[in-house]
Amino acid sequence: MKYEEPKFINMENLRKDLSSSSLDVKINALLALFMHDVDMDLAMFWLEKCLRDKNTEILRIGILGISHVARSYPFVDINHLRELLNNVQGINYKEYLNEAYSDLEIYEKTRENPHETFK
Repeated sequence: MKYEEPKFINMENLRKDLSSSSLDVKINALLALFMHDVDMDLAMFWLEKCLRDKNTEILRIGILGISHVARSYPFVDINHLRELLNNVQGINYKEYLNEAYSDLEIYEKTRENPHETFK
């Protein structure tokens, strides 16, 4: 699935779209929630829900969402995000998992040393 950064509309529409029966609408709402610092508790609720979902697209968005949440929500617990990743099973997701772990490491270092550049 190809996606671009969704624009955040408003909380009422976001909540409606998160419950949509349309997979595309739901995925766009999830990405908007994960990529914009709007409600950390709601983002964590949906992130955990995605990581338990049986739908492979939703699970994949959850894995990708970990990196976005780490970047977008400055007070999120990086160790908790890492624990969530540790619970994801499946060789099909190895590439996404590796990228998410790498992103978490970068964001963790950035928070420790905000003026340093990491590659």
